[in-house]
Amino acid sequence: MGRATLLNGFVATGAGVVSNQLVSLSKTFVSPFIASAALLLVAFVVIRGTWTENYGSGGGTQDADIFQLKRLGLATRIVSNGEILLTCLSRSLF
Repeated sequence: MGRATLLNGFVATGAGVVSNQLVSLSKTFVSPFIASAALLLVAFVVIRGTWTENYGSGGGTQDADIFQLKRLGLATRIVSNGEILLTCLSRSLF
């Protein structure tokens, strides 16, 4: 656990130094957030391209729905029900 904490401190320090340099170069405080969005997009592309899912021996197939719109639609239907929404919100507060 000590190594993880130490590494977390180094990464946080490095991120702070890099964001400070971005602010000093661009003269705007928005540049670190733009850089983080760009890095998040790069991470998405890399992970999406290299991740191999383990479907086990059950014969599962790869889902063609990249953004999982089917699941999003189901979640929207569940949340649109007022009773379920209140139950979820009340359970998340405790």
